[in-house]
Amino acid sequence: DQGSVAGGSGMSIPLSDARPKVKMLNQAKVTAFESFARGCSVEDVANKIERAKSTTHGYLSEYIRAKEVTDSSPWVDPDNIIRIQAAASEVGSLEKLSPIKEKLGDEFSYDEIRVVVDCLRVETGFE
Repeated sequence: DQGSVAGGSGMSIPLSDARPKVKMLNQAKVTAFESFARGCSVEDVANKIERAKSTTHGYLSEYIRAKEVTDSSPWVDPDNIIRIQAAASEVGSLEKLSPIKEKLGDEFSYDEIRVVVDCLRVETGFE
């Protein structure tokens, strides 16, 4: 007998069915990080790991912070980087994306802005 553990509802759950509380890095994220390290685009990575672009952009944000990436050029056009950085400088804060987006207009996506701002946050030590 492996014993049991009390579940949240008061019912007993066999220990063999109890899940560990340790958060594991899932295989899709590992593959995404490896692909980002090689400079793969978000679209290519999303297709490779069979995840939505929104999920993959989330992985890219995590990758940028985890690996302290300061160069957004693998994922954003260099001319757009310059314009996004200039808008962020005019706004004077990296805390929120919406004031930067408002300054830039519809020509730029939140995803592009987020990648550039994530890299700027790493570069400036923004917490």
